[in-house]
Amino acid sequence: MDTKIKILANKIKSIKINDLFYRAFQDAEVQEFVIAANQGQLYDDGIYSNGKIIKTYAAFQGNVYSRKTLKIKSEKGQPTDRVTLYDTGDFYDSWKMFAKKTQAVINYDKKKLKLISENVPDVMDIFGLTETNFDRLTWNVIYPFVMKLLKDEII
Repeated sequence: MDTKIKILANKIKSIKINDLFYRAFQDAEVQEFVIAANQGQLYDDGIYSNGKIIKTYAAFQGNVYSRKTLKIKSEKGQPTDRVTLYDTGDFYDSWKMFAKKTQAVINYDKKKLKLISENVPDVMDIFGLTETNFDRLTWNVIYPFVMKLLKDEII
């Protein structure tokens, strides 16, 4: 076998695909995409990562909020047709993502989440991407990133 082909074959064999994904999730742009997509699901759509509509415990007559919260949100100029989990922005601003060997994790202000959990069921389902956003992450962000890393590793 040609020496160049042996070298290429050895490079390909030495690639650890999990390491490539770990490196991808360490990238600031990838992290920004994940956080923005996750927060967009909340603010723009008012949905959990599983696609279910978020409603507060005090929601009434087809609304997602109590009458009192509807009034407060309206006075602030914030959406009243969906639960956004955005009041002052502090909770969203606290989100930071980091990569572990086998997963990506979002850290957040636990005090804010405790307050949210008093009003919203299934609170841990707010973290994560819907199937649509996961596909966007996979094909528009991760795939090109990993392909570039593969190319750099092989060449």
